[in-house]
Amino acid sequence: MAKDRIIEPINDSFENIVASLFKAPVPSKRLPKAAKHCNLQEMFGLDIDCYVLNDEAETVVVSQKGIGIILGFEDYSNNIDTLFAYEPEFLKDLQSPITFKSDTETLKGYDASLLIDACILVMEENKESFSGRNNTQKPALQIIQKTAKTGINNFIYQLARIASD
Repeated sequence: MAKDRIIEPINDSFENIVASLFKAPVPSKRLPKAAKHCNLQEMFGLDIDCYVLNDEAETVVVSQKGIGIILGFEDYSNNIDTLFAYEPEFLKDLQSPITFKSDTETLKGYDASLLIDACILVMEENKESFSGRNNTQKPALQIIQKTAKTGINNFIYQLARIASD
């Protein structure tokens, strides 16, 4: 190895070096705020909160709890391990929630298109017994029947706009 390419030793503990490599990145800007809010209770009978953020793209977000409801979980946070049984790509999306602020708290959610993915996943997981009548499948089927993946953002945006007026 050439003398001008010598790497100096790191004088720190292994734990500190590893910790410095895996620190969560510090956000460079403030969290987006929920500019509009709606709930799918009246339309679908499901207590799923949806938001339109005040970011440049006006991102449409479904609450983390809402995705859990579609997947059949009473409490999303207590069932996170169960998600490992699902589709790897879907799980990858779940590992990157959107963090944002409401008027009263910091929340997590997902791009609204993930709601459609969750509905499709529930139907695919149960396709042998699919009748559209069991409690987990029925909400998923209703949402897919009344919306399309390409239209979910516009649907929630309009619902939130009406609810906010």
